[in-house]
Amino acid sequence: MLINGNAPWAGQWASVNTVNKTSTGAESFSIAAGSSGKHLGNLQISALVAAGIRLPNGGWMSANVFKSDNFTDENPVMLVKGIDVCGTPFEVEVNINDVNPRNASFVEMFALDGYFTLQGKPAGVTRAAVGGMIQQELNGGNFDGFNAFSKMDFVAAVQQHMETQRSNGNWEGYFWLRPIFDTLSNHIESR
Repeated sequence: MLINGNAPWAGQWASVNTVNKTSTGAESFSIAAGSSGKHLGNLQISALVAAGIRLPNGGWMSANVFKSDNFTDENPVMLVKGIDVCGTPFEVEVNINDVNPRNASFVEMFALDGYFTLQGKPAGVTRAAVGGMIQQELNGGNFDGFNAFSKMDFVAAVQQHMETQRSNGNWEGYFWLRPIFDTLSNHIESR
């Protein structure tokens, strides 16, 4: 699957969640970034969330999120495997109880999206935040040195992205973002 999109409001994103798993029999898809063809890794169909994403500084990362063997209802732990913007593979266990969406990394937010998916709740906060950040980047925001483990306020990014969609009359974008934002807000309130 080649990622080569130009949708600034949505960011640049590829996901196996839209793949018809029965049509190919494949367990993973190799992905490359834009016209550079930089290898981003494999998106795993068995993952709860699997995506390749362009970060605001132009770097690309990929992530596959799984339920960790250490997962319990009281202590939900997700396993995130991927490739960071430098092309370095990583494998990290993320304790969902320790994730603060107001100061989290992309890896932590991918884990939270996997947890939301596991709970049957609207997921996509990582993708929504990237859309907001790319808007900031287009308006002169500086994200030099930004990577998969950089911390940021995802709540503010999603909220800003949602507000931009509303103020521009993009109701389809707004109504896509609203349940994601509500899921994130409810998660924060329940902590």
